[in-house]
Amino acid sequence: MSNINVNNITPQTGTKVSVSGSLHASGDITAFGNITLGDQNTDEIVFAADISSSIIPVASNTYDLGASNAR
Repeated sequence: MSNINVNNITPQTGTKVSVSGSLHASGDITAFGNITLGDQNTDEIVFAADISSSIIPVASNTYDLGASNAR
């Protein structure tokens, strides 16, 4: 049995679903298409699990992993 609990739904244009506040999900999540996480350099992404795939940049010699002040 699946449950969905919704406090507020706001209509969006097109085929969007908007969630404000926190979103918690359990189980597997599969997403297709481009994914953007965060919208400011003060946002953080936290991994509490192992990564089981390669991290491959879209272009060679373009992106850094870390910085001189954050290694």
